[in-house]
Amino acid sequence: MRWHLLILLSILAFGFTACDEDDPKIEELHPSIHAVSTPGFLLCDSDSIYVFEIRVEDAPDVTSILCTIDRPAGDLTFELYDDGGATELSPHDFASLTSLDVVPNNGTFTRGIRADLFCGFGEGTYPFLFTAQGSAAQLILNNVTVEVRSLEECVFEDIPLVTSLPACFEPQTHIYTVVQPQGIAIDTVRATWKLGDDVWWEKDLTRGDATQWTLLLEPSLFGLTPSGFAYSLHLDAYTSFGYTCGLGYAALSFENLPAVLSNPDMPDTMFRPVAAGDSNIYQMYVQYDDCELLGWSQYETVWFQVRREDVPDWPPPGEFFFLRNDGVPPDLHAGDNIASSFLKTENNGRVNDLYYFRFFAADPASGDTSNFLIDSTRIIQSGPLSVTLPPSDELGVAAPK
Repeated sequence: MRWHLLILLSILAFGFTACDEDDPKIEELHPSIHAVSTPGFLLCDSDSIYVFEIRVEDAPDVTSILCTIDRPAGDLTFELYDDGGATELSPHDFASLTSLDVVPNNGTFTRGIRADLFCGFGEGTYPFLFTAQGSAAQLILNNVTVEVRSLEECVFEDIPLVTSLPACFEPQTHIYTVVQPQGIAIDTVRATWKLGDDVWWEKDLTRGDATQWTLLLEPSLFGLTPSGFAYSLHLDAYTSFGYTCGLGYAALSFENLPAVLSNPDMPDTMFRPVAAGDSNIYQMYVQYDDCELLGWSQYETVWFQVRREDVPDWPPPGEFFFLRNDGVPPDLHAGDNIASSFLKTENNGRVNDLYYFRFFAADPASGDTSNFLIDSTRIIQSGPLSVTLPPSDELGVAAPK
């Protein structure tokens, strides 16, 4: 009987020990609050809604976030919610009628402020204090300040004249003076080249002194822009508050011509290999002058066709190879307006033939083609002849037949 009692006590002791080890440990929570998105300014002249997002972590009992705006004439308050924007809130002097929250119950509390309504309380720089409501933890975020200002438009002065841009025009340096009457810094001045509503390129101007901005107009800005007579150039200035003023030129003309090919660089004589199945590899280069594409990396730049001297006609359209200008061998430098390709000769039983090469470039802006550039090379088979092998049709590598 005593042994039975000892065994029972041992089992109970083991059971209690095992239960203690299996109990899950309760993780300690570390409540925190931080800003996800808080605008640094409110622009009074705009009816835009500026959205504030405050996130709390490890505080599931938070019901809302109270924002207190400290001002000499008396505090202003509004609340942020994590309700997915589904609740219609009570009318407010300046806060949005819904929270504008996107995902409910994810710990991010949201509310919007309409700038033009808030500005009725006066301009200035205000501290925003965010306090979690309903939480046992004291969660406060007090390092947010918002500048509230009614902004006057800036003014463009000393405006350079732009009328037309001929093909391969010389680079032009245009300097604009942009003045903000209240002395607020201009952050960015951006140029936009448009045809109707279509934007062909954008470029940020370079800041000089406090008011001067420089635009360098050069042909390479217009790489894929087709010729036309109804373009417009827009310059828009921005401060930290956003857009502040602009300037526009209308009815501008621009001309984009096809490339001009020159200086083909290929061997005068090439040789077929002696052994059947072997091939010899040569390189060729063609200079093409296209000022709009200077510096542009291009995979298919210059096209060419090949025919033997005793063949009267060139291959039909669609049967051609290309030279590249993208820095991939044999091309040496991407965008340097020198197009490159390999040539491969094979042992096919022919002894001595003259081959003509016809090069041309297709302008990517208009689809127009350049004039043809003709060159030739002689291919010689030395040594004993071998069996005929089929020529290669690999794109970009021509195997003269």
